[in-house]
Amino acid sequence: MISVIIPVSDPKYFENHKTLLKYKEINEVIILDSSLSLGNIEDRVNGKRVLVLQEDSFDHGSTRNKGASLAKGDILLFMTQDARPYGDNFAAEIISSIDDQVKAVYGKHVVGDDQNIFEKFEREFVYNDNIVTKSWKSKLKFEDIFVSNVCFAVEKKIFELLGGFPENVICSEELIISFKLLRSGYKVMYNPNLKVWHFHNESSLETFRRWFDVGVAFSKTPYVFSGFRRYALNIVISELLFLIKNPDLVKNPNLMAEFFKRIILRFLAFEIGKRYKILNNFGIDIRNLSKNKSFWNRNISL
Repeated sequence: MISVIIPVSDPKYFENHKTLLKYKEINEVIILDSSLSLGNIEDRVNGKRVLVLQEDSFDHGSTRNKGASLAKGDILLFMTQDARPYGDNFAAEIISSIDDQVKAVYGKHVVGDDQNIFEKFEREFVYNDNIVTKSWKSKLKFEDIFVSNVCFAVEKKIFELLGGFPENVICSEELIISFKLLRSGYKVMYNPNLKVWHFHNESSLETFRRWFDVGVAFSKTPYVFSGFRRYALNIVISELLFLIKNPDLVKNPNLMAEFFKRIILRFLAFEIGKRYKILNNFGIDIRNLSKNKSFWNRNISL
């Protein structure tokens, strides 16, 4: 059976977990609440355990590890607060994906029709309709390691064997455990039949902060991000070609300006994040640039 683990920082997302309880393969939902709005709650809904734990601070790795340590299911499903399951076979796809060799699976992100053209293209590019089973190679590309914690399931005993997620990381903790899984001889699957509603409606500042954190993560774990620049450039070129061929460009020439604005903003944020130590040496408060402010609040060596 499946235990779902969801860190929540915004109370508006608390209701999302209820959609998970309809799947017979899911036996519990564990919510780790850093919004400090509910307190500790343990309840049963339709015979299924719902556990809410108040978290004074959030850490991408240790918060999820805490939820995993309390989980009773054979499979751990990690989701983000803004993701919602899609379709009647959501949980069944997780069960069918994990076997003697495949020990983890992540799913496809589905966006609504009202999302902008860039969000739609990038989600479809990264999360296409081809099943991919990943295994260890002497030279791993970034896409070989890539998984997403938006919807990422892993066999619990293997997760524990590998020591869980790394702790005190600013983001991309799932990439590190994916690397460990592959290096240990296990396989990781991308299953596009496992779907979640998930998209970003970010302001420019929010986008900058997210990509700043990715740059910080890059600097701390370069082995995980090997080939990331090539992968990102491939997306940029593909998106540019898509726009050039798109008839909407004639109707809305501002699309091209918006495209270059998004790319330049992400590039600058990523490159600045990689050099966060220089900013710190100049006395700049890095918390103002980062999405994960609690990471910098803890006593972590820069």
